[in-house]
Amino acid sequence: IPLETKVEVVWGRAYLALFPDYHDVIALRGGKFEFTDRRAEAPEQWTNGNIPDVRLNWMVDGGHMEAVWALAEDVARAIGIDEIRVDIFVDPERPESPMVNEISLSSGHNYMYHAANLAKAWIGPHIARSATERIESKSSWPVPVLRRTTKQVHLQTVTSVHR
Repeated sequence: IPLETKVEVVWGRAYLALFPDYHDVIALRGGKFEFTDRRAEAPEQWTNGNIPDVRLNWMVDGGHMEAVWALAEDVARAIGIDEIRVDIFVDPERPESPMVNEISLSSGHNYMYHAANLAKAWIGPHIARSATERIESKSSWPVPVLRRTTKQVHLQTVTSVHR
């Protein structure tokens, strides 16, 4: 039976993964799993000082998580998107072959104490770029660039987009 992971990717880098079958586990890079008790009556578990979780160590030990992180990042980079959730099926018998189930442009998941960091990681480059563009254009907002083309998006190159 495959295990589904839901991976949040920001600017081409996988940040965390959730597991629908294990609602209380958050996977982080470096082989870390965090236990979170998401019940309102258990706020003591809502901190970064929570208890390490070992139920999914097989995902790290078997190489599954590295394959999951890589696939999620490949999908996000191929799309060229700043933030995306990539849902991936993992076959416990085949760590080298995770498969994309679906992608989401927004997520209703509760990321607990990671929510603010995810938001900052996403907005930071937008703010920096926006500030640079305002300085260069001497305007409070950059002038929109409109382009008209009949060329399909997947056939466009970086050069053709900037013409």
